[in-house]
Amino acid sequence: MDRFLEHELVGAYTYRDFDRSADERAAMANRAAKKLAEQNARKLLILHAITIFCHGLFWGLRRGTMLNGRSMALYLFLTLPAIVIQSWLEVIGRPRYANGRVRRTGDDLGEKGLTEACCDVVYWTWVCLILAGFFGDWAWSFWVVNPIGVVVLLVRMTRNFRLGQ
Repeated sequence: MDRFLEHELVGAYTYRDFDRSADERAAMANRAAKKLAEQNARKLLILHAITIFCHGLFWGLRRGTMLNGRSMALYLFLTLPAIVIQSWLEVIGRPRYANGRVRRTGDDLGEKGLTEACCDVVYWTWVCLILAGFFGDWAWSFWVVNPIGVVVLLVRMTRNFRLGQ
């Protein structure tokens, strides 16, 4: 009977959670922080590598046609948001180390919501960049899907916020 009452008081915690020492709990937290730091570093490396590949492919395919001002303006204007977003993801997601230990893991880059929407903008910019490399400037018109997707996401988030979900 005492165990039942004690369980009601502690809620979702199990008895094993209270049996762990402070050192064990700190070690578990440190392992989780290291895992998140490794995931963030890996995701940032992949983002940067694919971005360099896509831009290199674009420039390789369009090497002779990028001399006119319209093409260069489209390229700069439509890739700039993805570059700014990647810089922001680098700042918030890059783990910081001090003396071989994780000092700051960074925000979780696999998180739903704003981080996911930002990654979607980067991914769609890659698609448009490759399409524009193969098919020319008219393929940049597919980039308009980005703002539409962001507006849909914001409407969904606002509705969920109002409904308390």
